[in-house]
Amino acid sequence: MKTNLQLKSRTRAFTRVEALACLGAVTILAAVAWPTVAGTRGRSDRVACVNNLRLIGRAIQTYSGDHGGMNHWGVNAPQGTRYSPYAGNVSFQFGFLSNELATPNILACPSDTQRRAAHTWGTGPRGFLNPAYRYNAVSYFLGLDVTQNAPNSVLAGDRDIPLAGYGSCSLPLANIGYVKPGQSNLAWTNGVHVFAGNLLLSDGRVRQTSSEGLRQSFSSPLYSDNGLLHLLGW
Repeated sequence: MKTNLQLKSRTRAFTRVEALACLGAVTILAAVAWPTVAGTRGRSDRVACVNNLRLIGRAIQTYSGDHGGMNHWGVNAPQGTRYSPYAGNVSFQFGFLSNELATPNILACPSDTQRRAAHTWGTGPRGFLNPAYRYNAVSYFLGLDVTQNAPNSVLAGDRDIPLAGYGSCSLPLANIGYVKPGQSNLAWTNGVHVFAGNLLLSDGRVRQTSSEGLRQSFSSPLYSDNGLLHLLGW
């Protein structure tokens, strides 16, 4: 029978060299695995963003179905937001859909580090109407010139695109951002989905696009307002 002394003599701790070797191996494995983990997270966030836009599209379609096919920014206040003094604020426009949107947290893309999701529609600590949230809880723009007659017209999308300028539109609203059909510098930035992005179309489809796809989506002047495509956001 082996004595306790014999068992102890065979038991020893890691040496410092062995510990450092194990730590180095773990570090290498982590470095190899991290791009895969990060890529999976990025894809997951983009899927969540696509789902957010689908729900936004459904909410807008629900409203327009009850108002003769008109979107709420084209319907006079108080039934809609047209002529409201707050109509030029994208947070107000999305907040107007609170009856159709179950929760405001879908208005913030999980990849958008410059926005934070609100959890209620109220004025509480994490409420959409809390001043700390209302201007910082929306990751998406609204395409104000969208029309049901052009099913590929852009209804909403990720906000990280360069605008051609600001001006007035026929709603009427002043100081509204716009892009131009054929705008050569129209491209996704690396601010949200790293040089790619998502667009919600007027027929409810969500399109994942590259910068080339973004330019194609805004290339048609058929639904423009005096040759400009007005986007509410930023």
